[in-house]
Amino acid sequence: GVRGLAQLTHSFDRRVIDGVTNGIGVASFFLGEGIKYIGGVEFPLIYSYI
Repeated sequence: GVRGLAQLTHSFDRRVIDGVTNGIGVASFFLGEGIKYIGGVEFPLIYSYI
């Protein structure tokens, strides 16, 4: 019924949507740290287009 659909939607949101969002956040963090470590000027320009 409706309760089952709500539980399924909630599980999908928590596992898939939040997982993708957190993955993008972690990847952005490490990419930014890598750019800082390399210290290149052209890397932030490339990164801003992604």
